[in-house]
Amino acid sequence: MDFSKYLYHFLPHICVLCGDRADELICQACHVDLPRNDRCCPTCALPLTADQLICGDCLALPKRFHLTVCPLVYQYPVDHLILRFKKRDPRTWARALAPFLATALATRYGPSDSWPDILIPVPSHSLTRLRRGFNQAHALADMLSKVIGIPVAPVIKRQGKLRPQKTLDRKTRFANLHGAFVCDTHLSGATVAVIDDVITTGATAELISDCLLKAGAGAVHIWALARTPKPRG
Repeated sequence: MDFSKYLYHFLPHICVLCGDRADELICQACHVDLPRNDRCCPTCALPLTADQLICGDCLALPKRFHLTVCPLVYQYPVDHLILRFKKRDPRTWARALAPFLATALATRYGPSDSWPDILIPVPSHSLTRLRRGFNQAHALADMLSKVIGIPVAPVIKRQGKLRPQKTLDRKTRFANLHGAFVCDTHLSGATVAVIDDVITTGATAELISDCLLKAGAGAVHIWALARTPKPRG
């Protein structure tokens, strides 16, 4: 029997950022200081300047997805926290990071009936999943599902051999991901939320959205923990 999930609630914790005693992995003081993505493009969540209402990229190139919810900016120390989420026990780090996204979702959707019907985690490459033993996007989707009551449906599959996305600029990312995602499930007009950890250029979100719309989705929303301050390339 795995007692770790029970011991977590009774043993003292140390904040992973400042080293002080804390009730959770991140103490309240560090929690408040994390860089928030409060002023951002409603479509792609790119951080905006004070005089912008929507980013130039979304004005020039309308996206296949409808909206994006992304509460944090991918800069220090958020980048370090998400790296730990990717490399270590996903349940522990999903428990630490998911509340940021859950709070942003409650603000965005509120008590309305406009919530998505299903959550779809971005699939990881099979070799990455084999090496790590998990898919962090699926772990995050499972944690959110428990909080908001929307089922997880991992209907997107990843195929082909890809170069690591983190080494590529925006244009090359699109080329690298071409044909990488397939969905064999008919989605019957459902509104779906695609779950990922970080949005960098938006290439993955754009191509997965196109795949899901072709599979019959009525609308695609994107949910992620953090957004890079600006597109690369």
